[in-house]
Amino acid sequence: MKYLTPEQVYKQFGYHPKTTAEWADLGKIECIRS
Repeated sequence: MKYLTPEQVYKQFGYHPKTTAEWADLGKIECIRS
């Protein structure tokens, strides 16, 4: 499975990085934090 950074998600899909972080916090998307 390929993972994307929040910036890559923004560039490819137009979702703000804060939105993707919120989705990760809510468990709507899988994430790995480093």
